Amino acid sequence: MNDLQEKYHGQLAVLGFACNQFHHSDHCSAEDLLLVLRHIQPGNDFYPTFEVFNNVEVNGKNAHPLFRFLRESLPLPSDDLHTFVDSAVDITWSPVCRNDVASNFEKFIVAPNGKPYRRYSSNIQIVNLQNDVQALIEKFKDYKPPEL
Repeated sequence: MNDLQEKYHGQLAVLGFACNQFHHSDHCSAEDLLLVLRHIQPGNDFYPTFEVFNNVEVNGKNAHPLFRFLRESLPLPSDDLHTFVDSAVDITWSPVCRNDVASNFEKFIVAPNGKPYRRYSSNIQIVNLQNDVQALIEKFKDYKPPEL
C-alpha cells in the first residue's frame, strides 16, 4: 500500500483500519499496531505511509457505519465471489451476513465522489489495484467536491 500511496501521491488516500474480528489478531491500539507492523509482520522496519486507525468492528450488529455502507454498496469482492471465511470457528460476530468482510486484508476503493467503486479479497496483490486506481484518477481528474 505504501508503493501505491507514493505512486499516486496527492491523488489517492489510503486508510488502514485494524479489526479484531478475525482470529483476534488486532487487539491493540493504532500506535501498538504500528509497532507490530514495524517489528513483527511484515517487520523489517516497515512503516505505513498511510493513516492507520484504531480497531473497529466491520461485521455484526456493532459494525462501524462506514463498513456497513461499504458492505451494502459492494456485497462481494470483485476478485473472489465465492470465498467467505476459512472456517465457521473464525466467525466471532452476529448476525452473520453474506456481504461480511472476511479478512483484515480486504480492500475497498472509493471514488472521489464518495461512491464505493470496487472491493477486493485478501488474496489480491496490491500491484493489481493500480489499473482501477489509475482509471478512477483519470475519470475524476476534473472532479471538484461540493463545498460544505
